[in-house]
Amino acid sequence: MARGTGQEALHFGVTALVIGMIRHRVFDRRCFFEKYADAKQNLSGPCHHPGMEGVTFPIVVHTLIFDEGGRLLLLRRKGTGFMDGYLGLPGGHLQAGETVSNAAMRECKEEVCIEAKAIQPLVVMPFMGGVDFIFEAHEWTGVAEIGEPDKCSEIGWFVPETLPRDAVPFVPKALELRRQKVWYHEYFD
Repeated sequence: MARGTGQEALHFGVTALVIGMIRHRVFDRRCFFEKYADAKQNLSGPCHHPGMEGVTFPIVVHTLIFDEGGRLLLLRRKGTGFMDGYLGLPGGHLQAGETVSNAAMRECKEEVCIEAKAIQPLVVMPFMGGVDFIFEAHEWTGVAEIGEPDKCSEIGWFVPETLPRDAVPFVPKALELRRQKVWYHEYFD
């Protein structure tokens, strides 16, 4: 049997986890998010299996934050090396020893000075070479402002139905999945 790539093995692992949860009737989004993150923490850095040195699997978190008028908070990326100049959600990479929900709350505080008090897992979006966990903040405090000026050039509130064309492409997809109440989507668009 031929050896697959690390990504193929991970996608197989996600499928096995979901099937196991369905069999045991514990298919719950929050449970899935936490179990998946726990199982994947060792994959967020370099792989230590022979022949796969240097393979990484980023675990990313993002959070939808809406104001009382239903507008979505977006920030313009800069200096990150990925989608710079585009409007994106507050987010970043999981750090060793933290859960995905704690990472999402930490990123909100660091990037936009918002303290998320209650967040809910919303969508899991595996992408080629990694996975993105998207949350929604239901309770938060603070005034949205740029917390990391080296990674963000502007911040603003936008109507979700009429996002600017320069929004990071997965943002409209995440909003669509939210409306459809779909929690899992393999994002390869």
